[in-house]
Amino acid sequence: MNIIKLFRLSNDALKREDELNLAYLYGQKLNDVPHIINNKTRIKGVILRVLAFFYIIARKSKLSFGVNNIKEDVFIYAGTQNQLNSLIPTVEALIKLDIQHALVLGNKAVKGNNDFVNLSVSLKVLFVALLLFLFNVVPLYLKLKSKNKEVEIEFAFNFFCEAYLYIPVFLSMLEKKSKCNIVKLIVMSNDHNVDNRCLRLIGEVLNIKTLYMQHASVSELFPPLKYDYALLDGQMAFNTYLNCSSKYLSINNHQTDVFLSGQKKAINFGCKNKGKSIGIAVNILDDIDDVLHLVNILVNNKFDVVVRTHPGQKKSFVNILRHYIVKNVLVTWSNSKEDSLINFFSSVSCVIAANTSIHLEAALANLATIYYEFSKDATKPDYYGYVKNGVSFELNRGDLIRSLQEGINYCNSPSRNQALKSYSESYATKWEHREGVLAALLIKKLLYQQHTNDLFYRHFSNNIFSVYKIKS
Repeated sequence: MNIIKLFRLSNDALKREDELNLAYLYGQKLNDVPHIINNKTRIKGVILRVLAFFYIIARKSKLSFGVNNIKEDVFIYAGTQNQLNSLIPTVEALIKLDIQHALVLGNKAVKGNNDFVNLSVSLKVLFVALLLFLFNVVPLYLKLKSKNKEVEIEFAFNFFCEAYLYIPVFLSMLEKKSKCNIVKLIVMSNDHNVDNRCLRLIGEVLNIKTLYMQHASVSELFPPLKYDYALLDGQMAFNTYLNCSSKYLSINNHQTDVFLSGQKKAINFGCKNKGKSIGIAVNILDDIDDVLHLVNILVNNKFDVVVRTHPGQKKSFVNILRHYIVKNVLVTWSNSKEDSLINFFSSVSCVIAANTSIHLEAALANLATIYYEFSKDATKPDYYGYVKNGVSFELNRGDLIRSLQEGINYCNSPSRNQALKSYSESYATKWEHREGVLAALLIKKLLYQQHTNDLFYRHFSNNIFSVYKIKS
């Protein structure tokens, strides 16, 4: 594809879905999730944010003089390590089924044991990205001003510009392939990041079927599903997306086949070698002072503690934690960049965490899960509803140790097991521990346009969704 055609197709795609919708959380939901921006940064204002965009191009992209040679039926994209982790069981099952696929990784995803292609930027794509920026940056600025989105301009302008890079990147990789009917299906495991949303848009533009695989807990703040197929964990996730879509009935006319197929990350379910330590799983929004406050209480009560950090944890947080651990022999660090989730779960008897989907993953590994808020600035406690819906037990700050034991007792109750079923449809079925195989078998049937009624049955249907549950 020549430069003129690539620019024209890219610009047409932007007219179909603009920057504010592609950078969805920044463009549509920033008032609801203000924590996703750093309002203390010195990089603010249009000029510095534009410079940040060009820095992102340089940092995220691996410049190449050619194009990626994708010849496989299935194009699988993982932009981050967490996305990749959720896709690996399915990728491994596709290999065993001899389904030809290309695993394409963004620079935040670390290579695993599978063959992969790095997302790279050719000189042609780079030139088109710059043209898109020059043609669209002023209208983008004026649109934000007209909507009184001053905070978005000040702190998030570069995220809107990322569409100028990702749209031509994915177009250049897929346009010829779609015409030759080589790539038949695009698979991804995130629905709200800019790169994933640009890839989904390009699938629509090129008439390539798209499939979304849930990789973590979902929220009503997420965008409506606009995929041909969606593999959700369970009924709770579908209910959440149903609420998302109900707010946009007038504009969301995309029909999606939803398969409730269970939680898909590879976890050592039912591990018999549970450790005796208390696990604390933190994320990038948690405050180190609040974390260490709880750790001190546990250590003073003679508990061994394992603190697991998020792959995107700030260096300052990790440095303070490591300095603390040097002086406290009862505390160890689980680095998620090196230590697998299975190893972490095997070393603890329960997991304490705030707003993170590790609650569900730990619960499905038969561990007690305890909710504790590690930030005084939390805008929405129990964000994913794990406490409300019975998966986790909220720790009582006034009587932490006794409350911890109460939580462990609750997590061994039948009520907790019933709650888990609504979050992971495969729980207590023959597909438990084998969700990746189930997903791969479904993908094979979709590729060859075969019936899926030996795996799933239709549970619900309306003008937006057809929902299928696992056949027993």
